[in-house]
Amino acid sequence: MRVLIRHRGPDGQMEPAREQRLDIDSLRIGRGDDQDLKLDDLRIPAAGWTLRLPAPGRIECRTLHSDGRISSERLQPGDHIDCGRHRLLIAPAATHSDLVIEVSPLHRLRDGRRLRLAALRSQIGDRSGSRRASAWGLLIAILLIGLVIPASLRYGQPQPVRGPEVLAEQAAARSVALDGKPWPARMIPDDRLWTPGPSSPAHAWFQQDCGQCHEQPFVAVQDSSCRRCHEATASHVDEQRTTELHASFSEARCAACHLEHDGAQGMAARQDRRCTDCHADPKARFADTRLQPVADFSRSHPPFTPRLARFDASIDDFRWIESKADPATGHRPAVLPKPAALVSETSFKYPHDVHLLRVGIDAPEGKRVLKCANCHEADGSGIGFRPVRMENHCSDCHRLDFEPNDPTRLLPHGDEAAVVDGIRDYYARVALGGGVMMSDAPSAVKLRRRPGEVLASGDAMAALAWADQRSRLVIDEVFDRRVCSTCHTLDRMAKPGGKAAATTLNGGNLVLAPMPELPWRIQPIAKNGHRLSQARPFPHAQHTAEACASCHAASDSKLATDVLMPPISRCRDCHGDRGTSAKIQTVCTDCHGYHGPEALPIPVVAAQ
Repeated sequence: MRVLIRHRGPDGQMEPAREQRLDIDSLRIGRGDDQDLKLDDLRIPAAGWTLRLPAPGRIECRTLHSDGRISSERLQPGDHIDCGRHRLLIAPAATHSDLVIEVSPLHRLRDGRRLRLAALRSQIGDRSGSRRASAWGLLIAILLIGLVIPASLRYGQPQPVRGPEVLAEQAAARSVALDGKPWPARMIPDDRLWTPGPSSPAHAWFQQDCGQCHEQPFVAVQDSSCRRCHEATASHVDEQRTTELHASFSEARCAACHLEHDGAQGMAARQDRRCTDCHADPKARFADTRLQPVADFSRSHPPFTPRLARFDASIDDFRWIESKADPATGHRPAVLPKPAALVSETSFKYPHDVHLLRVGIDAPEGKRVLKCANCHEADGSGIGFRPVRMENHCSDCHRLDFEPNDPTRLLPHGDEAAVVDGIRDYYARVALGGGVMMSDAPSAVKLRRRPGEVLASGDAMAALAWADQRSRLVIDEVFDRRVCSTCHTLDRMAKPGGKAAATTLNGGNLVLAPMPELPWRIQPIAKNGHRLSQARPFPHAQHTAEACASCHAASDSKLATDVLMPPISRCRDCHGDRGTSAKIQTVCTDCHGYHGPEALPIPVVAAQ
């Protein structure tokens, strides 16, 4: 199909060099760059019309509508199509042309703008009265309804007595009074017209007393109003030097983050830009800061820096440092180690991999397969876990018995002196009772005695001497080889097998002389706690859908010094930034607090 397109100006004259000849199957017309005839008008579709010749002298026009429909109609010379501000006229066929189209504008571009403005202009002058009278009337009505009447109802009545109980009762009475009135009475304008939205639940008890926050009319809420109730709330930066370095902290208003009259969620600051304004490039404001830049969570958040335990012999206990600090210098290293490479010192011995074997562990009743929940029980807070205790979680397999001939007699746990006294008391009473079938026992100890029979003084002292010697051997075995050393690291305080303290009888009563010093001392244990000092405690209750092993590689841990905290990449598997649709939208305040340091259940000191 041979097509001739002629472009004409607004006056109908042919524009120079504006004839276009095409040899195509069909003529596509629209705003898109791929159209054969492109028309520069945003009001027409990218592909709107298609002209073709199904037979000689027969012109067919197919129109694509905005709702997706396609309509077809037959055209003949003299017909036209209006496309926005363009008119397409079907002209008679010419020599060497099967289809001739003349394109002309309906009006000039500047005339079209003038016509649209004229159509949008309000015709107030055509109504009854003048424009000035109408404007004054509307202004007076707005002032009466929105200012005068509400102000008279608000300030023309006695002010409510301030106080949580009184204001709450007044708010409830007001709500009941309004609900009980017919709708015309509820339409009377009052100070509700001034309220931009519902109050937050925390402030609902004084929402009828605007003066609690708005101390001055038409003046933004000042921080002093907030601090009357929130005086104990810490500032974000407590160091005076940091506040002096930049005025951002001293000039920031509470209302910049906490937006009242925005419903239940308005007071919760959930806009990351409030944090990233500084933290995306902290050196721009504080040149000597050691803070890492954080622009978002999914890409630029630095690795976790958990706190690690370090034993301090000067206090005979553990101190805690952050893994980002070099213990020697206290400075952050250039490359942060991964949690799997971190070591947190403790004297406790616990191989997770042995206890979490799939085939189970040896227990008195046979094989037992342990799960994390067998030892780690939620404490009810939704955050942490109850302490692991020997009596509740370990004693089924790790029994504290010491005498094979009497397996029911158990030692106490957690008190070295009580262990020693318990062993000495046991063997002293056994020796005085007689009937002990041990090869090293003297005859006075082996001989069975009738109930109530009293040993001679010499035999009694021989029996007690054997009991003291036997106790010393068993104490060394319990502490050093068989019971305590299985899980604990011990320090020897005296030589094994040394001279025992004398045990005597006083009027028939057994007297255990105090030992000069305990032979063993169990080193203190570093108890686990919240490891991220700059973050809120992790809410485990919100993650119960995940298996423990999906975050904590406990089944591969051979030492209790391993840090089983997952890397940040594991959190990014589920959590993303605001606006993402494939992950849980997470903001800064979901993990970090703003007002002062987070509550830390274990002490933290600077690296020494």
